[in-house]
Amino acid sequence: MRKLVFASLTACMLALMSMLSAPAIAGPCCGEALKCTIDLEFSGTAWEGTITGDINGELQLIERPAIWIGPIQHYFEDFVITIGEYTIEGPNRGVWNSGTLEFKYTGLVTKVTGEDDAWDYLVGWKTHGKGDTSDPFSGDPFTAEGTMVLVPP
Repeated sequence: MRKLVFASLTACMLALMSMLSAPAIAGPCCGEALKCTIDLEFSGTAWEGTITGDINGELQLIERPAIWIGPIQHYFEDFVITIGEYTIEGPNRGVWNSGTLEFKYTGLVTKVTGEDDAWDYLVGWKTHGKGDTSDPFSGDPFTAEGTMVLVPP
């Protein structure tokens, strides 16, 4: 009888431990970084365009007041990625060099909305990116191409 009770308790403990040790991050990438390409055009107050790769959708970067130190712009923006009915949102901050036309940024996913929790695991993930812009004074549309990587915390 004692062996039966001990075996039952051991089985229950193992079952409970396997349930409690499930990974905290779930979703399509299981905790791996999501790598994307961005292609944007400036509309006067926001950058708008596409994001492709591990995430495919529309990307909008809403500009906030920036600080200039020499030829370097220190910028702040809010990003909104739209994937069908879902949105992934958060703030970014970065630098743009008006001499080399290169930009770099970092940010944080702070909000995800949608009908279910398919993308909720991204809340708390960091964003990193870099790229190049066209010349804003060329008379052509002001565009940007680069990367966005979302990294687990």
